[in-house]
Amino acid sequence: MKYANFDLIFLKDSFLGDSAFKRIFLSVLILSAICMLIPAGLCASPDNQNGPSYEWMKSFSGDEKINSVWELSDGSYVAGGHGVKGRELIFISNTGDIVSKTSIPGGDENGSIKFVEESPTGGLYLFTDGENLIKTDLLGNIEWTYHQPVGVISSIEVSDNGNVLMTGDFFQSFLTMISVKGEELWNKTLGTPKGGGQYRLTSVQKTPDGNFIIGGYINPIIYTENYRSFMMKTDENGEIIWSAQYSFDDSGMIISIIPLENNNYAAALVEEKEDRIALSEDNSIYQASVFIIGNDGEELSKIRVPTADVIYHIKAAVDGGYYLLADRYDKITDKTEYLIIRLDNKGSKLWTKNYGDVRISSLQITSDNGLLISGTDQITNECMIIKTSPDTAGEQKSCGFGVITAIFAGFCFVLYSAGKTQQKKIKITQTKN
Repeated sequence: MKYANFDLIFLKDSFLGDSAFKRIFLSVLILSAICMLIPAGLCASPDNQNGPSYEWMKSFSGDEKINSVWELSDGSYVAGGHGVKGRELIFISNTGDIVSKTSIPGGDENGSIKFVEESPTGGLYLFTDGENLIKTDLLGNIEWTYHQPVGVISSIEVSDNGNVLMTGDFFQSFLTMISVKGEELWNKTLGTPKGGGQYRLTSVQKTPDGNFIIGGYINPIIYTENYRSFMMKTDENGEIIWSAQYSFDDSGMIISIIPLENNNYAAALVEEKEDRIALSEDNSIYQASVFIIGNDGEELSKIRVPTADVIYHIKAAVDGGYYLLADRYDKITDKTEYLIIRLDNKGSKLWTKNYGDVRISSLQITSDNGLLISGTDQITNECMIIKTSPDTAGEQKSCGFGVITAIFAGFCFVLYSAGKTQQKKIKITQTKN
């Protein structure tokens, strides 16, 4: 903030007497300090370098495993995972109390719900073991099941009209759209990418204009060539609007992608420094970045994230920033640590939360701008669900103009008072700037 630059030497020599100058000089120092401190206090972001505090946390051990969490439209929560009988839904109140548990038929004792989300048309969508998309009511009663006959589903996106787009890989990658009634609307195979190799799809998201953005990488098949990242935009019928490939000095993979409010896109990018990529290995040959892409697929910028080796999920914050789910190999402890990293909309770090051995499996932003988190301890297999207080790290309070005006008015009053006491001793002259 810019403040008036008063020439104290000029004031002393041509306007005020020595004693008055001493008083005004002291006043200027005090008021200047206030001018510097008050705006800083008003404008500074909260000091929460470790992220928002926890409102509640639930732990699950034994046979219960939590893979996915979601806030329902009534403000309560649902979690999907594994229970004693296999696939299980857990309903939780907004204060963190377990309300009920529902077993979902199908599968076996090892069955699990990998994904849960409320449908815009009512009820829940579940994706389970065996590549099954299941629609239930809000009590967990099954309405229909769609089984993906071939391949492995890698990402799921629920559109605003309730249809579900699934991306997956087999010999070739594919897109499948399922209707709100559980019927296959269309299925598209992507074929061979330009330059050869195989598409591998990792992430799909709906865009503000009703289309879809898809990200992933291209396996070159030939060992000596690098992996290439790619993105494509399709319409609601799976027709490609544009497609782009991205090559780097080393192999690079887009792992997760989100649309931004300015019609650009942000992707979690992982590059390797040497050898071939193996995302499951605990090593530090990787470097992680947030990759910003324009509306038509053009490269805009790459924001290096030095505190992470692999970013495996990116989520948009309400203020235009990002949440990153990441891991980092610690050479000293010979362990992999799991992190949530919060960036602002320029890519600057706001806070980092280290979860140690707990790998975060799901992160949702709640209606009060808090976080709903699920994770699993990779050593003990204990699972947890966490609800945090609102995340205000990205908020900037404006400097109150009224405060600055009041301070300046006080300063002028001091000038006036000091000058008035000297008016019988000196001649006031007007100067033109």
